[in-house]
Amino acid sequence: MLAPAARHLGTLWDQDLCDFTQVTIGLMRLQQVLRRLSPAFQNEMARRELGCRALLVPGPGEQHTFGLVMVAEFFRRAGWDVWGGPQSGRQDPVEMVRSVAFAMVGFSVGSNNTLDRLATLIRKVRRTSRNPAIGIMVGGPIFLENPSLVALVGADTTAADGREAVHKAQGLLNLQTERS
Repeated sequence: MLAPAARHLGTLWDQDLCDFTQVTIGLMRLQQVLRRLSPAFQNEMARRELGCRALLVPGPGEQHTFGLVMVAEFFRRAGWDVWGGPQSGRQDPVEMVRSVAFAMVGFSVGSNNTLDRLATLIRKVRRTSRNPAIGIMVGGPIFLENPSLVALVGADTTAADGREAVHKAQGLLNLQTERS
């Protein structure tokens, strides 16, 4: 319910039916609900050693990170070791994948204004990653509206929500294992 509510806030913003303050307060309340649910996610987490490490970061220049926070909770619940998050926009994902072996990197993108920069960043991540078979996932409303953009930026997949993101990431991990 949180993702559709956040998308609805975005629609209200786009249609000029809510101002900045109303959207900010709405997102703040959604984050409060997510924080309250977070312990429940942690309690249900399967304690298995999958060796799954994911880097989840905002795309270049992105400021909208609520979806990223929700997706990270789903990955943690599924037993993934999640790095990054909303504040990781200050960290260079290229340096992170150079120093730590990630199974996959997920980029959250809110608009198509930065797709060229995202494509460049994805190429650099693939070139410098300690994991030569690293999976790249992109998420955000623009990829839901136009799935062909996934290939345009050089990513492997996208997902509509956190549950699907974990499922698709597991599929990418299975492909990596088969190739090894």
